[in-house]
Amino acid sequence: MKEKNYRFEVKSFNGAPTLFLSGRPVHGWIMGRVTGMKLKDSMIKCFPDHLYILSIPVTEFETASVEKNITNLLRQDKNAIILFHLKTDRMPQWWVEKYPDELILYDDGGRKAAQCGPEKIENPSLASEIWLRYSCGVISKLTEYLKEKYPERFLGFYFGWGICGEWNYYGEPDMNDWRCPDFSPAMVRGFRKWLRKKYNTVQELQRAWGRDDVDFESAGVPERIERFRADIGFFKDPSKNAQVSDYYMFIGELAADVFISFCKTAKEKSGGSIICGGGYGGIMDINICAYLYFGFTTAGGIKKVLESPYVDFYSTPYSYYSRAIGDGDCSYMCLTESWRLHGKIRLGDNDTRTCLAEPFQEVFGRPDTIKDSIEILKRDFGQHLVRASGGWWQHKWLDHPWFIKTIRRLNKISDLAMKYDRSLSDGIAMIVDVESLFYQKMTDILMFKLLYEQRMKEFGRIGVPWHLYMLEDIEHQEMPEYRVYVFLNAFYVDEKKKRLIKEKICRKNNVVVWIYAPGFQSEKGFSTQNMEELTGIRIKYENISANAEIKIINFDHAITKDIHQDSKDSFFGARRMFEWSGTSSHGHMDHTAWVEPVFYADDPECKILGKIISINRPGFVVKEMKEWTSIYCASPMVSAKILRNICRYAGVHIYLETEDLLYANKHFIVIHTKQEGLKVIKLPVKANVYEVFDNRIVGKKITQFKEDLPAKKTAIYFLEYRSQSNSKGRFSMHPQNQV
Repeated sequence: MKEKNYRFEVKSFNGAPTLFLSGRPVHGWIMGRVTGMKLKDSMIKCFPDHLYILSIPVTEFETASVEKNITNLLRQDKNAIILFHLKTDRMPQWWVEKYPDELILYDDGGRKAAQCGPEKIENPSLASEIWLRYSCGVISKLTEYLKEKYPERFLGFYFGWGICGEWNYYGEPDMNDWRCPDFSPAMVRGFRKWLRKKYNTVQELQRAWGRDDVDFESAGVPERIERFRADIGFFKDPSKNAQVSDYYMFIGELAADVFISFCKTAKEKSGGSIICGGGYGGIMDINICAYLYFGFTTAGGIKKVLESPYVDFYSTPYSYYSRAIGDGDCSYMCLTESWRLHGKIRLGDNDTRTCLAEPFQEVFGRPDTIKDSIEILKRDFGQHLVRASGGWWQHKWLDHPWFIKTIRRLNKISDLAMKYDRSLSDGIAMIVDVESLFYQKMTDILMFKLLYEQRMKEFGRIGVPWHLYMLEDIEHQEMPEYRVYVFLNAFYVDEKKKRLIKEKICRKNNVVVWIYAPGFQSEKGFSTQNMEELTGIRIKYENISANAEIKIINFDHAITKDIHQDSKDSFFGARRMFEWSGTSSHGHMDHTAWVEPVFYADDPECKILGKIISINRPGFVVKEMKEWTSIYCASPMVSAKILRNICRYAGVHIYLETEDLLYANKHFIVIHTKQEGLKVIKLPVKANVYEVFDNRIVGKKITQFKEDLPAKKTAIYFLEYRSQSNSKGRFSMHPQNQV
């Protein structure tokens, strides 16, 4: 009898990267972290593909505990297929004692830091070549052992490093402290080696750093205070003072190289029969912490990781704040569509809090009731559904009959989705520039507003699918075309980027939205001329700090004509702290909305739509070019209402006008309501519509439908098109096919 060739891989299927188990495509739902646990049969049945995660907590080739945990799991589910979570920076004590110079060294002289909790231990420096060789050796041995003994059970590796295994450098932050890393001999040695490759001569290094007292033997990791410095407001001059930028660029590339090395070692040792990835890529949360860019190590080298053939999947949780029912979202920390474009699948860490979580978890979206918990589970599942991703559920918060019933029903919806085209629907492209991150001071609120807050508060409520890409993706041969492109942080734009944007984006009647300081920095330094060449709009700035709230003053333009003067929609760019005496704003009281410097439009050929209240200058303008339209917004936050109107102006299909959460792809629409009321959902083409969680027909051959929904409700709609109706294996409302 021929031995079966077990192979686990990620390939394209029905328009999306998909996990394959020995030739069978699955949606990829995994029971998370079951090491040493006793599992209920009812919970096991929630995961029909029998996928599990087991932890290997220490980087050491020791098979007794691994064997024990595998045996324990197989006793409970003989069909278990296992993804092994290896914590690559938890070293055995003998290693820590033998290699003190290879451990992270903080600026206070200490070597211990918190590990996503109160426990403090010593960890290897990311730059340690001794640690890298040792870890790859352990990975190689583990791969050989697991592949030989459990070929049908060995799904692959999740490689964790840093805080919570998500590739965030230790010490940033550290339980209400900032343990500034990393001054270890290993890090200094690695940084100097990298500098020699970047700069051909000492003179080039001195010019870039703006110092004549530095060379390749004396160059060091930037001190704590130096990381706070900038030249103008938030911004560093890229033509000088490059020490801090170089350091973070180095650790970004370094983390990518290490991550890829781990994956490469395991993939090659297994003969390519397993999948590899980890908690890498949380760029959209890069400034969630106050002291510096929390997450450079998980973002700086993302282009390398995306292009690597050894990386199959990525795993980030949902952003942790703003998860509450109704008001919250479950947006991912990563550049979702960039990973998809490069053929990687998301296997997310779905640590959705239900009412079974501890009361202190309320800050992370914990609801109080079973009913609300179910609606949150449906909402969070809906994000996965439309973006064609899988992931693991934290089963300890699902151990209730109603939650088990909910997950089993959601699994059936996933099975339904696998039969249909899972490619993206038309929407709006949000563009993030990784390189620009390196040329800002390490402590500012700007990236929080641009990448975190407006994503969590506004993007999901536009009423249009929104997709995240890194800037370099616009030259990818399979990059979809959009009618609206929003450049969230294209601050550092050199000649190459400028040409690329002009050639690929500024054409075909596209509408391009520029936020805050587009093109202000280049390899030559600061330049408003570069801003004008990029955007087609003349932009100036005042070197002051002020609130960037914008007030609409022109209500005759297509983008603003449905907005009423002095209504809440006529202000954006700041949080409305409260309403008083009938006034809709009070955004001037939002201290997080202050920017430095303050940019504004100074172009007589623009149509002025809004002004920056604090300086009374144009801050929201439109300029129609020959082949495209340029829109400039001086505030780092744009409201859902304004973005929706821009989409309508550009001819993008609007699914929903109310500011409820909306996720959509070709065959599914998911709505999570903020307020009760009538919801009018418009479809791009005629379809049969079913609410598949509740098992009901909404309408046949319709282009829009109306639903009267309560607040805090999640509805999941399936769209069936005429060519698919009554075809073999397709959807119907017959009892045997109901979900």
